[in-house]
Amino acid sequence: MRNRFIQWTLLIAALGCLNAGGANNEISKEKVMKEEISIIPQPMSLKNIGGAFTLDRSAVIQLDSSGEAIKTIGDWLGEWLSKTLGSQIPVLAASGAPADAKRIVLSLDSKNETLGEEGYELTVSPQTIQLQASRPAGLFYAVQTLRQLLPPSFEKNGAAASCAIPGVEIADRPHYRWRGALLDCARHFMTKDFLLRYIDLLAYHKLNIFHLHLTDDQGWRI
Repeated sequence: MRNRFIQWTLLIAALGCLNAGGANNEISKEKVMKEEISIIPQPMSLKNIGGAFTLDRSAVIQLDSSGEAIKTIGDWLGEWLSKTLGSQIPVLAASGAPADAKRIVLSLDSKNETLGEEGYELTVSPQTIQLQASRPAGLFYAVQTLRQLLPPSFEKNGAAASCAIPGVEIADRPHYRWRGALLDCARHFMTKDFLLRYIDLLAYHKLNIFHLHLTDDQGWRI
């Protein structure tokens, strides 16, 4: 029952974040590719540049900027990929990454104001995956888009030793500052683990507000 509730809530929230389509009945190649890749919400720009990046246990994560925020995001991605691939994926500074390594490069550039607080750019080529943003929130959402480019099976620990990520260029930033979901615990008790999983799923779909309704005349759920 709870799983079905989560699925319906996320479906409604995700549909609200999708860009509204026009009246034109013709379907462009770009639109078809976006649907095949299934990024939610649909990014502002998505181009197929050909080729693919083979993600396997030889990959490294490279941090092109310094600071606690980018390190936290890099460490989170490294830990998640390590569990999925079944082998430790190192997180290195730019100076420590081997020149010939297949790299997932994270960078923050506060001077790039066009991306705003939550925008990002993501490029996948055969040798490198580049994730760029001007703020930590944007870089975090770039990582979530990278996760969506992977096969669904990669969400399970130890799912596979490798996979191919299609060569794409993605540029995105949200249309709406407030992108939230409400969960009513006053009438239906929910466990801590359930709430944490729900928050993870909201973040995965780039929703940034969690409204937790704790109390009403039916009860106080803390």
